[in-house]
Order: sequence, then structure tokens, then C-alpha cells
Amino acid sequence: MEPGRLIVLMRLARPQDAAMYAAGWQVCFGVLDAILAGEGAERIVGQDAMAHGWEELRAQWAERLGTADAA
Repeated sequence: MEPGRLIVLMRLARPQDAAMYAAGWQVCFGVLDAILAGEGAERIVGQDAMAHGWEELRAQWAERLGTADAA
């Protein structure tokens, strides 16, 4: 497989929710990465995302985006 680039653009009605969406996308891209690497991976959504570190990712994104108080 040749290297490529995926660009995701998302308009947020509430920019203060950006950390939540970024964490969700990071979980999704982790699954995509595993699938592309030939590993078995299932879709991770809802409460399952919490078991895969979503809350920690949300906190990290909030810090990066300067929205830590919006959690």
C-alpha cells in the first residue's frame, strides 16, 4: 500500500466541544490504523470508547486546544 494523506474537516456548532470530537476521531483513527496494518479491529463507539481511553484523550485534547475548562 502506498502512503497517503487523509484530511478531515469538521465545522463545530459549539467549538468548546472540539476536544470531545478530537478524542473520538483519535479513537476511530486508531481502529483504522489497526485495520490498515492487517490487525483485526472492531468499531469502537459509545461506552466502548471509554474503555479505550477516550476520557484521557479528551482531557489531553482540551489541554492542547485550551478548552480544559469547557469539559
